[in-house]
Amino acid sequence: PDGGTLLLLAESGTRHLAREAAEATARELRAMLARLDAGVGRYDADGVLRRANPAFGRLIGLPEGMVVENQPFRALLEAQRDAGELPAATVDAIEHRVVREEARAGVEWRFERTRPVGTTIRFVNRPLPEGGWQAEVTDITAERQAEQEASRRAALHVALIEALPVGVAVYG
Repeated sequence: PDGGTLLLLAESGTRHLAREAAEATARELRAMLARLDAGVGRYDADGVLRRANPAFGRLIGLPEGMVVENQPFRALLEAQRDAGELPAATVDAIEHRVVREEARAGVEWRFERTRPVGTTIRFVNRPLPEGGWQAEVTDITAERQAEQEASRRAALHVALIEALPVGVAVYG
């Protein structure tokens, strides 16, 4: 009441070190995600994108900077439609299937699609305990091309064997 000084000393070193360690870990994790070839996106229970790495947007055919946090799944579908990646009629169906049915079912689901540029991408969507899902997108073009080449060669071998004028016996 008559004036004076109150001096309060507090130990903040431990909290400061813990915060620095957490920030360093977060930087490392962001750097790891940024270097992945696969795309990773995390959606909440309402179908709103909460996090994504740079490859996510690139693999689904969206320009850099288009995929940002807090963006609704439908907005990403519409952007893909506008970029020519999806037929217009499929936006409603995809949104309903993914957000209303598959994510709420609480089971992992997968699907593939071939983009207009010819690449084939695989989606693996895993439900999250708190609702929503994590989407992983991988370019499987090389895998599909190898499968097609193997099928073509197998068909060629069968055609050659069937065209031979003599019988063929395989022992093994």
